[in-house]
Amino acid sequence: MSRRRKLLILIALLVAILLLILWWLLRSAPAVPPAQPVVVPSPEVPAAAPAALSPTQEARVTQSGAETVAKVFAERYGSFSSEAAFGNLRDVIPLATPAFGAQLEALADAGVPPTEYYGVTTRVVALTADLMDPSTSSGQATTMRFSVSTQRQEAKGSPQDLSVKYQDLEVTMEKVGGKWLVASATWK
Repeated sequence: MSRRRKLLILIALLVAILLLILWWLLRSAPAVPPAQPVVVPSPEVPAAAPAALSPTQEARVTQSGAETVAKVFAERYGSFSSEAAFGNLRDVIPLATPAFGAQLEALADAGVPPTEYYGVTTRVVALTADLMDPSTSSGQATTMRFSVSTQRQEAKGSPQDLSVKYQDLEVTMEKVGGKWLVASATWK
C-alpha cells in the first residue's frame, strides 16, 4: 500500500470514530417523567410575642438610638467645604427639632462662603452621655445631653494643607414623636 492510501484510511477511520462519538453524545436520552413534589405539612407554630424589655434594657435601647443620631449629627454638622455652600447644615436639618432646624436654616442662608478653598472633616472619637432626664410617667427619657469628642481635619487654601485638632461638641437631644432629634449643639 502506498503512503497516500494509508493516510486516507487513517483519516477515514478518525472521521468515523468522531461521528460515532458525536452520535452517542447527541442521541436523545429516554424521557424521564417529571418528579411530583412531595408536600409535607408543617406544624403551625404560633408567632412568639415580643419579649418585654426590662427597664435597664429599654434605657440602653433608648440611649443607643439617641447616640446614633448624635454621632451622625456631629460628623455632618462639624464637616464643611467652601465648595458645598453650607450643605452640611442643610444635611442635618432632618435630624433637628423644628426650632433648631429653623436656626440651622437661617444660619445656612446667612452664611457667606470663603473665597479660597476651606474644608473641615469631622470624625467622632468618643461620646459620653452627660444627662438623661426621665421626665415622663413611664420613666422613659425625653431629653438627653451628650458630650461628643471629635477629631477635625481642617484644610485652608488647598485640600493637602491639613491641620488636625480635637474639639468637643455638646449635643442636647429631645424625643419628639418617638424619634430622637437634636435640640441644640454647642462647640466647646
